[in-house]
Amino acid sequence: MTEVFGADTLVMDITNAMILDFRARRRGGNIPLDDRPGRPVAAQTVNRDLAYLQAALNHMRDVHGQPFPALAFKRLRVPEPEHRVRFAAAEEFERLMTAAHASLRPIILTAVTTGLRRGNILAMKWHQVDLAGGTITIPRSKGRKPIIARFGAPLRAALARTPADGRTGPVFDTTNFRRRWAAALKDAKMVDFRFHDLRHTFGSWARQNGADLADICEALAHSSVSVTMRYAHVKPIGQTTAFDRVSALLTPKKKRKRA
Repeated sequence: MTEVFGADTLVMDITNAMILDFRARRRGGNIPLDDRPGRPVAAQTVNRDLAYLQAALNHMRDVHGQPFPALAFKRLRVPEPEHRVRFAAAEEFERLMTAAHASLRPIILTAVTTGLRRGNILAMKWHQVDLAGGTITIPRSKGRKPIIARFGAPLRAALARTPADGRTGPVFDTTNFRRRWAAALKDAKMVDFRFHDLRHTFGSWARQNGADLADICEALAHSSVSVTMRYAHVKPIGQTTAFDRVSALLTPKKKRKRA
């Protein structure tokens, strides 16, 4: 933020106008990061930056007794779009696996069967995987509990193809990952689909097959069930909705034919 506020700017001199300038430049990618050119970022990223600034100012006030000007953080937030939930239908997933390079298939399978994020999957080491127990452990910083992702027979079989003496270091071959992922999407004719949507696919398929939102929240390591509510609209297979029940009352019943 010093690129916008200036290194010599006092906390008391920060104004709403300066924060608006930071917001616009950060959103448009006009702020360099670590000697690298900036790039446009999502509204959520800008709002997270503003939350960090607000937390730092609150800390200075509450712990060190430093006053700061009244800043309208709530009004300065960037409007965020509604959460997008795109998940693969079964036939789409089959096409994707068929089109994917051999090195990419176990990566895709891990994402869709565990719901783990791409960064965690691509950085996974063999010491994090318990093949016999069917778990993957993802460590987290700042004293937070590690994520324990469980997996079943399909992923176990895929991982077991690596000989035991080769199970050291990285689990997956990530060579040309981006290029191979893009090629798989193109060949599978997948429209508007990102790697993160495999995580959405996990959540949606779990919901369709009877998992409740609390289970999905725990599996995806969401901070609260409110985040998991994006899957609330997914109807478990075979479950009728209130709309279905009312429509059924108004649907003429077929008369049985007399013998």
